[in-house]
Amino acid sequence: MTLVALAFASCQKENDSVEPNSQTDGSTQKGGGSGSVIGPVPATFTQYALIENFTSARAGYAPDNDYRISQAQTSYPGRVVAASFHLDDAMQGTPSYAIKSFLVGASNPTLPAVAQNRITYSGKIVNENGTWMNNLNATMSTTANSGLAIQTTVQGSFVSGSVHVGFNATLSGSYKLVAYLVQQSVQGTGNGYDQSNSSNTNPSSTFFGMGNPITNYSHRNVVRQLLTSVDGITIPSSYIAPGGHMIQSIAFDLNPSISTSDAYIITYVYNTTTKQVLNVQTARVGTVTTWN
Repeated sequence: MTLVALAFASCQKENDSVEPNSQTDGSTQKGGGSGSVIGPVPATFTQYALIENFTSARAGYAPDNDYRISQAQTSYPGRVVAASFHLDDAMQGTPSYAIKSFLVGASNPTLPAVAQNRITYSGKIVNENGTWMNNLNATMSTTANSGLAIQTTVQGSFVSGSVHVGFNATLSGSYKLVAYLVQQSVQGTGNGYDQSNSSNTNPSSTFFGMGNPITNYSHRNVVRQLLTSVDGITIPSSYIAPGGHMIQSIAFDLNPSISTSDAYIITYVYNTTTKQVLNVQTARVGTVTTWN
């Protein structure tokens, strides 16, 4: 992938002013007035779910799991954000290994495996038994104390803009911001792209009779780049309070193999102690997505 060039700025209180970044060479401002199209931090947020899907073209039950993700997105329109990390196929890469190591350590989980907002269910953050959807309602029922918004523009292959983080409560602990670049659909043929299908002979499966492997399979929500470090950018404690609003500038070169219509940014806030995701937001590059 093209080398990412990020400018993450420091933050200040809501006042429409601009100050030099104390950490890098960028700048930041607080939104809510004439300088921002995002607007001020709302009093309440809607809880979204980040589905981190560990998968592979070689995993025979990956298609069934992909179908479960699509069902979840249908059940909660606009609130389920999927990010697929491929292992042992043509779509594997640095993000997959980095996130896997961060969440589960050196050993690969049994694929497919899913984390939902990194909440621990049955003793595990990453669920490997295909029943993760049973817990989705509980995930969605969590009270949202944080929300996010994204604003970017595209000039040629260069993407720039800002990620907004807001809070409506004072929270203890340490929190960080992470961002991914996701390609909405990846298709290819041959080894590493053709999708193994263990349900080819199962009449109750959506993928019955589709072949094993499935050729020209559409691999969805493939994470292509980490736009921050794997552990993220620290959110200063002074912003983790009602009305707290942090804006981080973002800039990177989009690989020419990925069209702007197929490129999405996913960004989320998580607790560094529990690794639990507070909330998540996504937006296609070159667009504006307001608060959850």
